[in-house]
Amino acid sequence: MLFKFAGLLVFFGLMALIMYLIWPTISSIFEEGGAERLVEDVRNAGPLGVLMLLGLQFLQIVVAFIPGEVVQVAAGMMYGPWLGALVIIVGCVGSSAFIYWLVHKLGAPFVQAMVPERFLNRINDFETSGKLNVVVFILFLIPGLPKDTFTYLVPLTRMRMGTFLILSNIARIPGVLLSTYAANGIIEGDIFTSVILFLTAAVLACLGLFAGRKYMDYKMEKEDPEAWQEVKAKREAKKASRQAKRAKNKAKRAKRKATKQARAYEEYKQAQARIKQYEAARARAYTQEQTSNNAKERPQGSAQSQSHKR
Repeated sequence: MLFKFAGLLVFFGLMALIMYLIWPTISSIFEEGGAERLVEDVRNAGPLGVLMLLGLQFLQIVVAFIPGEVVQVAAGMMYGPWLGALVIIVGCVGSSAFIYWLVHKLGAPFVQAMVPERFLNRINDFETSGKLNVVVFILFLIPGLPKDTFTYLVPLTRMRMGTFLILSNIARIPGVLLSTYAANGIIEGDIFTSVILFLTAAVLACLGLFAGRKYMDYKMEKEDPEAWQEVKAKREAKKASRQAKRAKNKAKRAKRKATKQARAYEEYKQAQARIKQYEAARARAYTQEQTSNNAKERPQGSAQSQSHKR
């Protein structure tokens, strides 16, 4: 136990040190023109560029922080679609094997410190249902899913390392090729093809998510009707909860709107009252002015009448 705790501290310490050392390079990727500068740096490195790209891919999966698509696009720009994809897959195999070995050495507490509990519960449910192989393949096949997180979860199951490496990395190939082909199209000036490929990847991701969920529902309904009814009831409860939350938010917005309207109406009434007060004050001032003028004219009129009598 003490060895595992020490291993946890050493691992997180090394990851923190590595992130500190490479953070200037990582942060520059997200800046304008950062990907292009990375491509030039690796190209200028010559044969060492492949090792640099492999190291970046290794960190991308182990740290699970760097977006995988950034590294794949850089590989396609530097080495073309096929060689770039090969470098990425080799890096994925090496980093996945390292994570599998590390999790087996350090145990579940190592993963629990990084991954939310709901992911741990879900991977356990997949293993219990006997569909873990299918789930792993689908998860790594669909672009955009948190593959690197699941790389830390699978070693906690009974799946062997060889099975995991074969399933996960074969499933990665279509998405990696799409990214490297699209990136190569950008370098060659074929922007239209690159856009089509990126859109294709997005559509495939949506279709894969939908089809994967439907398939899992179908298998569960056929093989374990009781579990399916329980899952269905939970989904309906979540749906009802979301609808209730939306209705509550809508009621709050309506109440705020009504409050604003009532406040605006009160302000309008107050403004009208102030206008009436102003008009009344103006009328009184006018009346007082007329009275004052009449009072001034009367003495002059009486003086003129007396002079005429004389």
